[in-house]
This record gives sequence, C-alpha cells and structure tokens, in this order.
Amino acid sequence: VQKSPTADLVEGGVSGAINVITRRPLDFRQQLTVEGSVQANYNDLSGETKPHLSGLVNWKNAANTAGILIQGFSEKSSVRRDGQEILGYTPISATSAAATANPALAGVVVPTFIGAALFEQEKKREGGAFDIEVRPNRDLTLDFNGFYSKLEAPHQNTNWLAAPANSINSLNLIPINPVVRNNTLVAAEFTRNAGEVDNIYRPDAGGESWYLDLNGKWRVNERFSLSGKLGKTRGVGWDRDDVYYQNNVDGGMVYGLNGLSPASVSYPGGNTVSPGSTAWAGGGESQSVDKEQYAQLDGELRLDNPTFQAVRFGARWTDHQRTAEHPLETRPGPLGFTNPGPAWNGQLYPSDFGSDLGGNLASNYFKYDGAALGAWGAIPGNRLLDYVL
Repeated sequence: VQKSPTADLVEGGVSGAINVITRRPLDFRQQLTVEGSVQANYNDLSGETKPHLSGLVNWKNAANTAGILIQGFSEKSSVRRDGQEILGYTPISATSAAATANPALAGVVVPTFIGAALFEQEKKREGGAFDIEVRPNRDLTLDFNGFYSKLEAPHQNTNWLAAPANSINSLNLIPINPVVRNNTLVAAEFTRNAGEVDNIYRPDAGGESWYLDLNGKWRVNERFSLSGKLGKTRGVGWDRDDVYYQNNVDGGMVYGLNGLSPASVSYPGGNTVSPGSTAWAGGGESQSVDKEQYAQLDGELRLDNPTFQAVRFGARWTDHQRTAEHPLETRPGPLGFTNPGPAWNGQLYPSDFGSDLGGNLASNYFKYDGAALGAWGAIPGNRLLDYVL
C-alpha cells in the first residue's frame, strides 16, 4: 500500500494506492500447475442460480528460466432489486391554488416523486489473462502480460412514480386532508394523479477493458540496477439501443410518509394492472472511453554512505485520453402518441415485491416485457432520432 505518491509512482494521494501483486509463472513451485474453481451465485429475489467458473494453467521449464501462465473466467448472475425511491422534495409555490386556499402551505416541502422501483438484470462477465516470464540469469528478468474482460449487462427498470409536487405546482390541485409535520407535507389526497410509469429497457449495456504490459529488471552490477515498463490500457463502457417509454396513470393518488418505513401510496379509481396511455417516449446511446499509453525507465545506484544509501532516478511518459460520448437521443415521433403502446402480455410486478422492506408496499402494478419495449421503439414513427453533435 502506497500512502502517498513518489517520483516513480504517480498514483497515491489522500487515500493511497494499492498495488496488487499477482502470481507470475516462475513463482509456482511445480513445473506444471492446473487449477480450477466452480462456484454458484444465488439471488434470492430472482430465485435463480448462475455459475462462476475460472481456470488456470501454468508451465515453466525445469531450469526455472522461462514460463507461461494462462487464466480464464466466466461469471453469470441474475439480479433483481426491489425498492422505494423518494426522489427529492419541492417547496409548494406561493402562487399555487393550494397555497392560495391555505397560505400556511406556501413553502412547505412536498415529495417530488415517490417511486416503486423494480430493477431486473442478467449479467455475464468473461475474460482471461496471460503472463510470459523469462529469467535467463539471476540478474535479468523480462515479463509480458495482458488481461481482457467483457461485461454484458442488459437490464430493465420499471418505476411507478407518484408525483405530489407536480399535482400541486403543475396541475394546481388542492390537497385533500393535508398533514404537515416539520414543514413537510407528509400525507395528502389528490383527485387526479400527476405521476407516470417509467419503463426503461437497456438491451445492450456493458463494457470491456484490457491492457498489455511489458516490464523488466536488469541488475547491471552489485550497485547499479535498471528497471522499466511499457504498456497500453483501454476501458470502454456503453449503453446502446435504449428505449424509454412512459405511461399515464389515471385516477387519483393518496400518499403518506411513514418515517423510516416505506411510504404508503395508492391510486383510488385508477387502473394499475394494465397499461395506460402514452405520456412520453425516448431513449438514446452513450459511450465512455478511457485509454492510456505509458513508458517508464528507472535506475537505482546504491551508495556506501550511512546517510544517503541510494540514488534513484528515472523518466516517465504517459498519454491519457478520456472521452464521454452521447451521439444519439430520441423523442416521441409523429406517431408516438397515436400508435398503440408496447404489446403487453399481462405481466405484473412479482407478488413478493418489497416484502422484505417492511411497510405495506403494493405489488399490483403492470410491467412490460423488455423485448416488447424494444420492438415498439423500433417501429418507424414512434420515435425521432436526434443526433447530438
């Protein structure tokens, strides 16, 4: 662990840097080593078990002067997360109908959104590493190693959003039976609902990273040694072919905040078990790339001096580039509001949604299949593509 940066180590800082020293081919005791690991990942909400596999083969010659190490891995997991989100608080406008009818409500904060969020994801991560090490004599060591990993993480997020702040400040509704505590509107009823259902489908989300590194050390004599490294790294994360579709929710809305327990939300007179009309649609693409090339040469000269024991010197070159790209955004097209919404196959939230969170979270909410959202977004006229320059 390096607590602070040094001349030959540019990383560090307040938290320090951890240099993980991995095994190298000539470190193994046996001439041939084969290792494997089989594990399982279980997610109690999704109810699925997925495999985690890894393997290693290492060989070195009898003279212990050359060796090669190869590793591979494959990890899969099925993820489901249940949650309730209080997405901020908004002051009640002094010019709103609510504040006009009851001036004491002016400036009182009200939840912006209260969401019942269901997140579902299938993840797969695969890759491998290699290391070639050569030590022709005890004074010279050369090592060439590399790594590659790819993550595929398609996912879907469905969020039923009650919007008390919009009901008051946008729809100009007057809350019925308002309850105010500590300058917060903790409970109220509304005759209309200003919220929506957010359906977000990201079928091609993921990333990959790799590096190549060549390093070596040469002890010229008992006092003088040289070491160096040369390499390249690249990491990229992407999110492609997004589909964002929003439903209106009819009926009224009633909410109540319950301290540290989940808030209670209901939609009297509304239909929560089948899709409502189209409220908005969108999507887009994004990508972040981080890459670096580096070269470094270090020397160390040991001195016969009790005060100054060694002199270290060197040079380092680095070219680091980082980009964040958002080339494409979409919005409703000319047919986005008139065409039928995504095909619905009768799916609802899992019956045990939020059962471990306490309180009384409802689960009788509809949800779309991700493929249906993707198919709707691909229909000409449903969305317009805006290219971001």
